[in-house]
Amino acid sequence: MKKYTSLSKLFHFTLFISFVLVLVSSCKKDESGNPQYDYLVDYEKVNSFSQETIVSTFNLASLQYPEIIYLAEQTRYPVDVYIIRYKTWFHNEEIVASGLICIPDAEGNFPFISFQNGTNALNANAPSVNHSYSMYLIIELLAGNGYIMVIPDYTGFGSTENIVHPYYQKESTTGAVIDMLFAAREMIENYSGDAFYNLNQYLMGYSQGGWSTLVTLYELENNLDIPFEIKATSCGSGAYNLMDVSGYILSLDSFPGPLYLPYYIYSHQQFGTITDPLDVFFNEPYASIIPDLFDGTYSNSQINAQLTNSVPELLQADFISGFANNDEFTELISDLKHNSIEAWDVSSPVHFYHGNADMNVPVFESQNIYSDFVDLGLSSLVEYTEMDGLNHETGTVPWGVQTVQWFNSIEYP
Repeated sequence: MKKYTSLSKLFHFTLFISFVLVLVSSCKKDESGNPQYDYLVDYEKVNSFSQETIVSTFNLASLQYPEIIYLAEQTRYPVDVYIIRYKTWFHNEEIVASGLICIPDAEGNFPFISFQNGTNALNANAPSVNHSYSMYLIIELLAGNGYIMVIPDYTGFGSTENIVHPYYQKESTTGAVIDMLFAAREMIENYSGDAFYNLNQYLMGYSQGGWSTLVTLYELENNLDIPFEIKATSCGSGAYNLMDVSGYILSLDSFPGPLYLPYYIYSHQQFGTITDPLDVFFNEPYASIIPDLFDGTYSNSQINAQLTNSVPELLQADFISGFANNDEFTELISDLKHNSIEAWDVSSPVHFYHGNADMNVPVFESQNIYSDFVDLGLSSLVEYTEMDGLNHETGTVPWGVQTVQWFNSIEYP
Protein backbone atom coordinates (compact mmCIF):
# COMPACT_ATOMS: atom_id res chain seq x y z
CA MET A 1 0.00 0.00 0.00
CA LYS A 2 1.09 3.57 -0.55
CA LYS A 3 3.06 4.91 2.41
CA TYR A 4 1.20 7.90 3.82
CA THR A 5 4.05 10.13 5.01
CA SER A 6 3.35 13.53 6.50
CA LEU A 7 4.08 15.11 3.12
CA SER A 8 1.74 12.79 1.23
CA LYS A 9 -0.91 13.27 3.91
CA LEU A 10 -0.72 17.02 3.31
CA PHE A 11 -0.93 16.43 -0.43
CA HIS A 12 -3.92 14.12 -0.06
CA PHE A 13 -5.69 16.58 2.22
CA THR A 14 -5.10 19.39 -0.29
CA LEU A 15 -6.40 17.13 -3.05
CA PHE A 16 -9.50 16.38 -1.02
CA ILE A 17 -10.24 20.04 -0.24
CA SER A 18 -9.84 20.91 -3.91
CA PHE A 19 -12.21 18.10 -4.81
CA VAL A 20 -14.84 19.33 -2.34
CA LEU A 21 -14.56 22.90 -3.63
CA VAL A 22 -15.12 21.68 -7.18
CA LEU A 23 -18.21 19.78 -6.07
CA VAL A 24 -19.89 22.43 -3.99
CA SER A 25 -18.94 25.55 -5.92
CA SER A 26 -19.20 24.61 -9.57
CA CYS A 27 -21.05 21.27 -9.80
CA LYS A 28 -19.61 20.98 -13.30
CA LYS A 29 -17.50 18.27 -14.85
CA ASP A 30 -13.98 19.19 -15.93
CA GLU A 31 -14.48 20.04 -19.60
CA SER A 32 -10.91 21.14 -20.27
CA GLY A 33 -10.19 17.89 -22.10
CA ASN A 34 -6.91 17.54 -20.23
CA PRO A 35 -7.61 16.63 -16.59
CA GLN A 36 -4.66 15.81 -14.34
CA TYR A 37 -5.03 12.58 -12.38
CA ASP A 38 -3.06 11.42 -9.36
CA TYR A 39 -4.60 7.93 -9.22
CA LEU A 40 -6.78 7.37 -12.26
CA VAL A 41 -5.13 5.92 -15.37
CA ASP A 42 -8.13 5.34 -17.63
CA TYR A 43 -11.66 3.95 -17.76
CA GLU A 44 -13.94 2.35 -20.33
CA LYS A 45 -17.68 1.79 -20.37
CA VAL A 46 -18.38 -1.94 -20.79
CA ASN A 47 -22.12 -2.19 -20.17
CA SER A 48 -25.33 -0.26 -19.64
CA PHE A 49 -28.52 -1.47 -18.02
CA SER A 50 -31.91 0.18 -18.25
CA GLN A 51 -34.04 0.45 -15.13
CA GLU A 52 -36.44 -2.08 -16.65
CA THR A 53 -33.63 -4.57 -17.31
CA ILE A 54 -32.35 -4.24 -13.74
CA VAL A 55 -35.81 -4.81 -12.27
CA SER A 56 -36.37 -7.83 -14.55
CA THR A 57 -32.97 -9.29 -13.58
CA PHE A 58 -33.70 -8.95 -9.87
CA ASN A 59 -37.20 -10.39 -10.34
CA LEU A 60 -35.72 -13.40 -12.12
CA ALA A 61 -33.07 -13.87 -9.40
CA SER A 62 -35.80 -13.70 -6.75
CA LEU A 63 -37.20 -17.00 -8.03
CA GLN A 64 -34.13 -18.61 -6.43
CA TYR A 65 -33.53 -16.03 -3.70
CA PRO A 66 -36.89 -14.49 -2.72
CA GLU A 67 -35.32 -11.72 -0.64
CA ILE A 68 -33.83 -10.17 -3.80
CA ILE A 69 -37.30 -8.83 -4.66
CA TYR A 70 -36.44 -5.97 -2.28
CA LEU A 71 -33.64 -4.86 -4.61
CA ALA A 72 -36.05 -4.78 -7.54
CA GLU A 73 -38.53 -2.69 -5.57
CA GLN A 74 -35.83 -0.15 -4.66
CA THR A 75 -34.38 0.20 -8.17
CA ARG A 76 -34.78 3.80 -9.36
CA TYR A 77 -32.07 4.36 -11.95
CA PRO A 78 -30.42 2.85 -15.03
CA VAL A 79 -26.75 1.94 -14.58
CA ASP A 80 -23.53 2.31 -16.55
CA VAL A 81 -20.64 -0.08 -15.83
CA TYR A 82 -17.01 0.92 -16.34
CA ILE A 83 -13.69 -0.85 -16.09
CA ILE A 84 -11.22 1.45 -14.38
CA ARG A 85 -7.44 1.26 -14.12
CA TYR A 86 -5.61 3.19 -11.44
CA LYS A 87 -2.25 3.61 -9.75
CA THR A 88 -1.43 1.89 -6.48
CA TRP A 89 1.65 0.43 -4.79
CA PHE A 90 2.97 -3.09 -4.30
CA HIS A 91 6.30 -3.82 -2.60
CA ASN A 92 7.14 -0.11 -2.83
CA GLU A 93 6.67 -0.08 -6.59
CA GLU A 94 3.88 1.66 -8.47
CA ILE A 95 1.58 -0.70 -10.35
CA VAL A 96 -1.61 -0.22 -12.36
CA ALA A 97 -4.54 -2.06 -10.75
CA SER A 98 -8.11 -2.43 -11.98
CA GLY A 99 -11.71 -2.85 -10.97
CA LEU A 100 -15.30 -1.91 -11.79
CA ILE A 101 -17.23 1.27 -11.17
CA CYS A 102 -21.02 1.17 -11.60
CA ILE A 103 -22.79 4.52 -11.75
CA PRO A 104 -26.45 5.54 -11.84
CA ASP A 105 -27.13 6.98 -15.27
CA ALA A 106 -28.94 9.95 -13.82
CA GLU A 107 -28.38 13.46 -12.55
CA GLY A 108 -27.88 13.53 -8.82
CA ASN A 109 -25.53 13.20 -5.87
CA PHE A 110 -24.82 9.62 -4.85
CA PRO A 111 -22.76 7.84 -2.17
CA PHE A 112 -20.04 5.28 -2.78
CA ILE A 113 -20.32 1.63 -1.79
CA SER A 114 -16.98 -0.16 -1.91
CA PHE A 115 -17.62 -3.90 -2.33
CA GLN A 116 -14.86 -6.40 -1.52
CA ASN A 117 -15.40 -9.90 -2.95
CA GLY A 118 -14.70 -13.24 -1.30
CA THR A 119 -12.03 -15.85 -2.00
CA ASN A 120 -11.23 -16.31 -5.67
CA ALA A 121 -8.22 -17.96 -7.31
CA LEU A 122 -9.25 -17.77 -10.99
CA ASN A 123 -7.97 -14.82 -13.01
CA ALA A 124 -10.90 -15.14 -15.38
CA ASN A 125 -13.26 -14.57 -12.45
CA ALA A 126 -11.95 -11.15 -11.42
CA PRO A 127 -14.69 -8.48 -11.31
CA SER A 128 -13.26 -6.44 -14.21
CA VAL A 129 -12.67 -9.57 -16.31
CA ASN A 130 -15.96 -11.39 -15.70
CA HIS A 131 -18.34 -8.54 -14.97
CA SER A 132 -21.27 -10.68 -16.17
CA TYR A 133 -20.69 -13.29 -13.45
CA SER A 134 -23.96 -13.64 -11.54
CA MET A 135 -22.72 -12.54 -8.11
CA TYR A 136 -20.83 -9.53 -9.46
CA LEU A 137 -23.80 -8.65 -11.65
CA ILE A 138 -26.07 -8.37 -8.61
CA ILE A 139 -23.56 -6.02 -6.98
CA GLU A 140 -23.21 -3.95 -10.16
CA LEU A 141 -26.97 -3.54 -10.45
CA LEU A 142 -27.18 -2.28 -6.86
CA ALA A 143 -26.12 1.04 -8.36
CA GLY A 144 -29.72 1.30 -9.51
CA ASN A 145 -30.72 1.67 -5.84
CA GLY A 146 -28.85 4.99 -5.87
CA TYR A 147 -25.17 4.17 -5.22
CA ILE A 148 -21.88 4.43 -7.06
CA MET A 149 -20.52 0.90 -6.71
CA VAL A 150 -16.72 0.62 -6.47
CA ILE A 151 -15.48 -2.98 -6.92
CA PRO A 152 -11.70 -3.51 -6.79
CA ASP A 153 -10.13 -6.58 -8.40
CA TYR A 154 -7.50 -6.85 -5.62
CA THR A 155 -3.80 -7.03 -6.42
CA GLY A 156 -3.16 -10.21 -8.40
CA PHE A 157 -6.24 -9.94 -10.63
CA GLY A 158 -7.33 -7.95 -13.64
CA SER A 159 -4.50 -5.74 -14.86
CA THR A 160 -2.16 -7.18 -12.18
CA GLU A 161 -2.80 -10.87 -12.86
CA ASN A 162 0.93 -11.41 -13.36
CA ILE A 163 1.23 -11.14 -9.55
CA VAL A 164 0.19 -14.01 -7.27
CA HIS A 165 -2.68 -12.56 -5.26
CA PRO A 166 -1.48 -11.90 -1.67
CA TYR A 167 -4.37 -13.70 0.03
CA TYR A 168 -5.40 -12.05 3.33
CA GLN A 169 -2.45 -9.63 3.21
CA LYS A 170 -3.29 -6.32 4.87
CA GLU A 171 -1.17 -3.73 3.14
CA SER A 172 -1.73 -4.86 -0.44
CA THR A 173 -5.47 -5.23 0.19
CA THR A 174 -6.07 -1.86 1.80
CA GLY A 175 -3.83 -0.17 -0.73
CA ALA A 176 -5.78 -1.58 -3.68
CA VAL A 177 -9.15 -0.69 -2.11
CA ILE A 178 -8.35 2.82 -0.88
CA ASP A 179 -6.40 3.93 -3.93
CA MET A 180 -9.33 2.82 -6.09
CA LEU A 181 -11.61 5.04 -4.00
CA PHE A 182 -9.33 7.99 -4.76
CA ALA A 183 -9.33 7.05 -8.46
CA ALA A 184 -13.12 6.73 -8.43
CA ARG A 185 -13.38 10.27 -7.05
CA GLU A 186 -11.21 11.55 -9.88
CA MET A 187 -13.28 9.71 -12.46
CA ILE A 188 -16.63 10.96 -11.13
CA GLU A 189 -15.29 14.51 -11.09
CA ASN A 190 -14.28 14.35 -14.75
CA TYR A 191 -16.37 11.78 -16.65
CA SER A 192 -19.13 12.90 -19.00
CA GLY A 193 -22.12 11.62 -17.01
CA ASP A 194 -24.42 13.56 -14.71
CA ALA A 195 -23.84 11.68 -11.43
CA PHE A 196 -21.84 13.25 -8.64
CA TYR A 197 -20.33 11.85 -5.44
CA ASN A 198 -22.02 13.18 -2.28
CA LEU A 199 -18.99 12.27 -0.10
CA ASN A 200 -20.85 9.53 1.85
CA GLN A 201 -18.94 6.23 1.96
CA TYR A 202 -20.23 2.71 2.66
CA LEU A 203 -18.18 -0.50 2.84
CA MET A 204 -19.34 -4.09 2.41
CA GLY A 205 -17.76 -7.49 1.85
CA TYR A 206 -18.31 -11.19 2.45
CA SER A 207 -15.88 -13.99 3.44
CA GLN A 208 -12.40 -12.75 2.49
CA GLY A 209 -14.27 -9.58 1.58
CA GLY A 210 -15.58 -9.30 5.15
CA TRP A 211 -12.00 -9.24 6.41
CA SER A 212 -10.91 -6.92 3.57
CA THR A 213 -13.72 -4.54 4.46
CA LEU A 214 -12.83 -4.42 8.15
CA VAL A 215 -9.09 -3.88 7.60
CA THR A 216 -9.93 -1.14 5.08
CA LEU A 217 -12.20 0.56 7.61
CA TYR A 218 -9.39 0.42 10.17
CA GLU A 219 -6.99 2.02 7.71
CA LEU A 220 -9.46 4.75 6.77
CA GLU A 221 -10.20 5.59 10.40
CA ASN A 222 -6.68 5.36 11.79
CA ASN A 223 -4.02 5.93 9.17
CA LEU A 224 -5.43 8.49 6.75
CA ASP A 225 -5.85 12.19 7.42
CA ILE A 226 -8.32 12.59 4.56
CA PRO A 227 -11.85 12.77 5.99
CA PHE A 228 -13.85 9.97 4.45
CA GLU A 229 -17.44 10.27 5.64
CA ILE A 230 -17.94 6.61 6.58
CA LYS A 231 -21.66 6.08 7.04
CA ALA A 232 -21.75 2.31 7.67
CA THR A 233 -19.75 -0.90 7.20
CA SER A 234 -21.11 -4.42 6.70
CA CYS A 235 -18.86 -7.47 7.20
CA GLY A 236 -20.24 -10.90 6.31
CA SER A 237 -18.73 -14.20 7.46
CA GLY A 238 -15.15 -13.01 7.54
CA ALA A 239 -12.07 -14.57 9.14
CA TYR A 240 -10.71 -11.82 11.40
CA ASN A 241 -8.40 -13.69 13.79
CA LEU A 242 -6.30 -15.77 11.41
CA MET A 243 -4.57 -17.60 14.23
CA ASP A 244 -7.88 -18.85 15.62
CA VAL A 245 -9.16 -19.88 12.19
CA SER A 246 -5.93 -21.72 11.37
CA GLY A 247 -5.97 -23.49 14.74
CA TYR A 248 -9.58 -24.47 14.12
CA ILE A 249 -8.73 -25.99 10.72
CA LEU A 250 -5.73 -27.88 12.08
CA SER A 251 -7.84 -29.35 14.88
CA LEU A 252 -10.27 -31.02 12.46
CA ASP A 253 -10.16 -34.40 10.78
CA SER A 254 -11.99 -33.05 7.74
CA PHE A 255 -12.41 -29.51 6.37
CA PRO A 256 -14.60 -28.57 3.37
CA GLY A 257 -12.35 -25.75 2.11
CA PRO A 258 -8.89 -27.26 1.73
CA LEU A 259 -7.64 -24.45 -0.55
CA TYR A 260 -7.52 -21.83 2.24
CA LEU A 261 -4.26 -22.73 3.99
CA PRO A 262 -2.38 -23.57 0.76
CA TYR A 263 -3.57 -20.29 -0.78
CA TYR A 264 -2.44 -18.30 2.24
CA ILE A 265 0.94 -19.97 2.72
CA TYR A 266 1.88 -20.15 -0.97
CA SER A 267 0.82 -16.56 -1.73
CA HIS A 268 2.71 -15.26 1.31
CA GLN A 269 5.77 -17.18 0.16
CA GLN A 270 5.50 -15.29 -3.11
CA PHE A 271 4.87 -12.05 -1.22
CA GLY A 272 8.05 -12.70 0.78
CA THR A 273 6.85 -13.04 4.37
CA ILE A 274 7.06 -16.85 4.59
CA THR A 275 10.30 -18.54 3.56
CA ASP A 276 9.77 -22.16 4.67
CA PRO A 277 9.22 -24.54 1.73
CA LEU A 278 5.76 -25.95 1.06
CA ASP A 279 6.73 -29.49 2.10
CA VAL A 280 7.25 -28.23 5.65
CA PHE A 281 3.49 -27.67 5.81
CA PHE A 282 1.95 -30.03 3.26
CA ASN A 283 2.22 -33.71 2.48
CA GLU A 284 2.90 -35.04 -0.98
CA PRO A 285 1.57 -35.09 -3.60
CA TYR A 286 -0.06 -31.81 -2.57
CA ALA A 287 3.09 -29.81 -1.75
CA SER A 288 4.37 -30.27 -5.29
CA ILE A 289 1.17 -29.31 -7.09
CA ILE A 290 0.21 -26.23 -5.04
CA PRO A 291 2.17 -23.72 -7.21
CA ASP A 292 0.38 -24.94 -10.32
CA LEU A 293 -3.03 -24.90 -8.60
CA PHE A 294 -2.62 -21.22 -7.78
CA ASP A 295 -1.33 -20.03 -11.15
CA GLY A 296 -4.62 -18.27 -11.87
CA THR A 297 -6.11 -20.87 -14.21
CA TYR A 298 -8.11 -22.88 -11.65
CA SER A 299 -11.33 -22.01 -9.86
CA ASN A 300 -11.88 -22.58 -6.15
CA SER A 301 -13.86 -25.75 -6.78
CA GLN A 302 -11.25 -27.11 -9.19
CA ILE A 303 -8.50 -26.51 -6.62
CA ASN A 304 -10.50 -28.14 -3.83
CA ALA A 305 -11.11 -31.16 -6.08
CA GLN A 306 -7.35 -31.69 -6.52
CA LEU A 307 -6.63 -31.35 -2.81
CA THR A 308 -8.26 -33.39 -0.04
CA ASN A 309 -10.75 -32.61 2.71
CA SER A 310 -8.74 -34.83 5.06
CA VAL A 311 -6.65 -32.52 7.24
CA PRO A 312 -4.13 -35.25 8.27
CA GLU A 313 -3.67 -36.22 4.62
CA LEU A 314 -3.15 -32.65 3.47
CA LEU A 315 -0.99 -31.32 6.29
CA GLN A 316 2.26 -32.56 7.78
CA ALA A 317 1.82 -34.13 11.21
CA ASP A 318 4.66 -31.98 12.58
CA PHE A 319 2.87 -28.88 11.32
CA ILE A 320 -0.37 -29.84 13.07
CA SER A 321 1.34 -30.63 16.38
CA GLY A 322 3.88 -27.79 16.22
CA PHE A 323 1.29 -25.13 15.45
CA ALA A 324 -0.92 -26.35 18.29
CA ASN A 325 2.00 -25.97 20.71
CA ASN A 326 2.49 -22.40 19.48
CA ASP A 327 6.27 -22.75 19.84
CA GLU A 328 7.17 -23.73 16.27
CA PHE A 329 6.43 -22.29 12.85
CA THR A 330 7.05 -18.85 14.34
CA GLU A 331 7.39 -17.21 10.93
CA LEU A 332 3.91 -18.33 9.86
CA ILE A 333 2.45 -17.47 13.26
CA SER A 334 3.93 -13.98 13.13
CA ASP A 335 2.50 -13.50 9.64
CA LEU A 336 -0.96 -14.69 10.68
CA LYS A 337 -0.96 -12.35 13.67
CA HIS A 338 0.14 -9.41 11.54
CA ASN A 339 -2.71 -9.92 9.08
CA SER A 340 -5.40 -10.43 11.70
CA ILE A 341 -7.64 -7.53 12.71
CA GLU A 342 -8.65 -6.68 16.27
CA ALA A 343 -11.40 -4.48 17.69
CA TRP A 344 -10.58 -0.79 18.05
CA ASP A 345 -12.36 2.40 19.06
CA VAL A 346 -14.39 2.51 15.86
CA SER A 347 -16.11 5.82 15.08
CA SER A 348 -18.78 4.70 12.58
CA PRO A 349 -21.46 1.95 12.58
CA VAL A 350 -20.31 -1.62 11.85
CA HIS A 351 -22.61 -4.62 11.42
CA PHE A 352 -21.31 -8.21 11.43
CA TYR A 353 -23.30 -11.05 9.86
CA HIS A 354 -22.56 -14.77 10.02
CA GLY A 355 -24.41 -18.01 9.31
CA ASN A 356 -24.30 -20.37 12.29
CA ALA A 357 -24.09 -23.41 9.99
CA ASP A 358 -20.90 -22.10 8.34
CA MET A 359 -18.29 -24.87 8.19
CA ASN A 360 -15.76 -22.88 6.13
CA VAL A 361 -15.36 -19.83 8.36
CA PRO A 362 -16.51 -20.73 11.88
CA VAL A 363 -19.23 -18.52 13.35
CA PHE A 364 -17.09 -17.78 16.41
CA GLU A 365 -15.04 -15.43 14.22
CA SER A 366 -17.88 -12.89 14.07
CA GLN A 367 -19.13 -13.67 17.56
CA ASN A 368 -15.69 -13.04 19.07
CA ILE A 369 -14.85 -9.81 17.30
CA TYR A 370 -18.32 -8.44 18.01
CA SER A 371 -17.82 -9.26 21.69
CA ASP A 372 -14.44 -7.54 21.60
CA PHE A 373 -16.02 -4.35 20.25
CA VAL A 374 -18.75 -4.54 22.92
CA ASP A 375 -16.05 -4.94 25.59
CA LEU A 376 -14.62 -1.63 24.39
CA GLY A 377 -17.98 0.01 25.14
CA LEU A 378 -19.06 0.26 21.50
CA SER A 379 -22.40 -1.58 21.60
CA SER A 380 -24.16 1.54 20.29
CA LEU A 381 -22.08 1.44 17.09
CA VAL A 382 -21.50 -2.28 16.50
CA GLU A 383 -24.19 -4.89 15.77
CA TYR A 384 -24.17 -8.61 15.09
CA THR A 385 -26.76 -10.68 13.23
CA GLU A 386 -26.49 -14.46 13.32
CA MET A 387 -28.14 -15.98 10.28
CA ASP A 388 -29.79 -19.14 11.57
CA GLY A 389 -29.19 -22.33 9.60
CA LEU A 390 -27.18 -20.64 6.84
CA ASN A 391 -23.76 -21.87 5.75
CA HIS A 392 -20.94 -20.06 3.98
CA GLU A 393 -22.60 -20.31 0.56
CA THR A 394 -26.26 -19.86 1.48
CA GLY A 395 -25.52 -16.88 3.70
CA THR A 396 -24.20 -14.71 0.86
CA VAL A 397 -27.43 -13.37 -0.64
CA PRO A 398 -29.31 -12.88 2.67
CA TRP A 399 -26.30 -10.95 4.00
CA GLY A 400 -26.20 -8.80 0.85
CA VAL A 401 -29.88 -7.93 0.89
CA GLN A 402 -29.90 -7.17 4.63
CA THR A 403 -26.86 -4.97 4.08
CA VAL A 404 -28.55 -2.95 1.34
CA GLN A 405 -31.69 -2.61 3.46
CA TRP A 406 -29.53 -1.21 6.26
CA PHE A 407 -27.62 1.16 3.96
CA ASN A 408 -30.88 2.36 2.37
CA SER A 409 -32.35 3.06 5.81
CA ILE A 410 -29.42 5.40 6.46
CA GLU A 411 -29.01 7.01 3.05
CA TYR A 412 -32.63 7.03 1.85
CA PRO A 413 -34.82 6.89 5.00
